[in-house]
Amino acid sequence: MTSAIEPTVSLIQQLVHAALGGTVALMVDRSPGYSGSSVYAVDVVTPTAQLPCIVKLIPDWGDDEDWPDDVKVTNHVYGSRAASFGAAYTLLHQYGIPLPQRYAAFSPQPGRPYYCYIMARLPGEDVQTVRARLDGMAQAQLDALIGQQLGAIHRITRTYQGWVDLPAPCPLPWRDMFFTALYFILERACVHGVITQRRQQLVERFDHYAATWCDPACFVLSHADGLQGMMMADDQGWRFIGVIDIEDHYFTDPRFALTVYELSTAQAPLGATFWDAYQQHSTLDPTYAFFRPLFQLYVLLDWLGNVPSTQPETIDNLTQQIDRRCSGL
Repeated sequence: MTSAIEPTVSLIQQLVHAALGGTVALMVDRSPGYSGSSVYAVDVVTPTAQLPCIVKLIPDWGDDEDWPDDVKVTNHVYGSRAASFGAAYTLLHQYGIPLPQRYAAFSPQPGRPYYCYIMARLPGEDVQTVRARLDGMAQAQLDALIGQQLGAIHRITRTYQGWVDLPAPCPLPWRDMFFTALYFILERACVHGVITQRRQQLVERFDHYAATWCDPACFVLSHADGLQGMMMADDQGWRFIGVIDIEDHYFTDPRFALTVYELSTAQAPLGATFWDAYQQHSTLDPTYAFFRPLFQLYVLLDWLGNVPSTQPETIDNLTQQIDRRCSGL
């Protein structure tokens, strides 16, 4: 461990001792995490056992109500909130969703500007890593398991969108929030000239969907990117071990969550095995197929807005995908 991360090492040692009465035997940096978070695999030695742990440090960005309007709104649509970890964990646990054991959760304090979470380290590999190396029947069988697990999480519903610990609906209705965020995302993506050239075409496409918009029947608990978790294989096949990135779970439009998950699977539509398994637990919104291109445009523009100009191949790939959705393909 280099001197550059010594303050983090010292902090984790203090947290581990306070939470578990143990000492750090081994620490592996698994960063970078999203939203500036840092993730460490830590082996902890206690007087009675050795515990494989995950320690996650998420910077305290302050009260989200004080953020700029564009950041505040876009984070509500496609983001996360570290302070909601406890509420999300409790709700997932209440519904029997597999989770890592939670050892401790620390809120930011003076001199420690992080949300700090210590959990058991789940064995296996993450869902997307496993899926990416499979094909054919093996991938279809895995998709059935993923659909089952995501459908089970999406059974957790309520009548309004937002963080798990949000006590009442946001003043801005979901439709208005989504389209407000969509235009913020479009302006960010216009940092690339290829999107500026397509701006009018995109606006016309947005107007088409805005005129026919309908809210979902309910809002589902979901990770912003769909299912995020760990898998293991045994003699019986793949098993789902547990959900990760718990603080990223919030109540959202199921059409949006499913769209993001589909896009994350190599930009290919998911097959029948996924959808059949998903619908054993959750009802697929009948408007999903119609609104999917709109949600795809949101996500693709969001991704593109974060791509530096030094990555022309990525810019071209995302632009081609945006063009297809603008053409109704």
